[in-house]
Amino acid sequence: MTINRHTFRGILNDLGYYSGDEFETSEQVREYLTVSSLTDCIGEHGMEQHELHRLADIAILYREHFAA
Repeated sequence: MTINRHTFRGILNDLGYYSGDEFETSEQVREYLTVSSLTDCIGEHGMEQHELHRLADIAILYREHFAA
């Protein structure tokens, strides 16, 4: 999966990433971006865990939706 900044934000938006409170830690991001967590939160999403790990790495790098 190739991810540019626009695609990355769109995917996170589709996964409900921006819907809740801002994340305080990278561990919270990694806990949210798991197959089981997302299935519980939003239902079927079609993402595999290796893709979610990559999204988490990018979200942490850019501090997407992190508290100040």
